[in-house]
Order: sequence, then C-alpha cells, then structure tokens
Amino acid sequence: IAQADFSLDKMLNLESPGIDISTPAAGHDARTQGIRITKASQGTAEKAVPLFKDKEYLYLIPVGEKSGTDLTPNKGCAKGDIKIGFHYDIVSKDATNAGKFIASHGEAFIELPAGHMKRKESYLYTLKINLHKIEISDATVTPWEDIKTEATVE
Repeated sequence: IAQADFSLDKMLNLESPGIDISTPAAGHDARTQGIRITKASQGTAEKAVPLFKDKEYLYLIPVGEKSGTDLTPNKGCAKGDIKIGFHYDIVSKDATNAGKFIASHGEAFIELPAGHMKRKESYLYTLKINLHKIEISDATVTPWEDIKTEATVE
C-alpha cells in the first residue's frame, strides 16, 4: 500500500508556510508545519481549532459487528479497541535566535470510549490537548438520519 494512502497532510488544517526551528531534534526538519493552537483558541468548545480542513473527514470502520444485515449486536467498540496516536510539537519562541522557535516533541494516545463506532452513527470529538496528555473532552453522537448537513465529495 502506498504511503500516500495513509498520509493525513493533505487533510489536516496545517498552517502555511510553517516555522523555522533553531535546534531541530535528530531526524526532524529545521522547518515544520502544524496546526496552531494559541491561548486565544483555548477554553470552550466554540474556540476549538479544527484539525481537518473544511469538508475533510476521517472515517473509522465500526468493529465487533456480525456479517450480513443483522445489526442487533450493534454495541460499538470496547474500551481500548480503537486507539488514536498523536505526534506533536510544543513550540516556543527562541529568545536567542530572532524569528526562530524551539520545539519539544511529544506523543500521546487516546482510547475511544466504550460503545462508540456503532453503525449508522456519526461521531464528533473535541480533544483537550495538554502538554503531556490528550483526552476527549466532548463526544457528540448523531444518528445518520439526523444529520442535516450533507458532505459533498469533491
């Protein structure tokens, strides 16, 4: 399978052109792009910064279903069935190099709640991102038939 099939770079709401890192870690580029989360974008869900560009979505396949049309066991995933990993940089201005930044790399994993990923339901997660921890702060579950806004495939 081609690597491009699994790349989220085209889907993510990356800031362009990015920033210059004064002392990049081994194996990292001196220029990096990311999704900027500022002090102003923190707090309530209304201030949340979208990870994906407009009309871009990440679809996960429901687990634990019987084959065929029998949906009675539609219980979704168990806790720990689906984990999402994040690799991220915490960036701050470099006081000794004007226009450059210092980046500290981190990674975190979250588990989807038990009972999620049921068939015929849509899930919108709001993540709370802290320095050493990422967690789901809100999960909106909507049955397919209640979705009023159609997503156009382009």
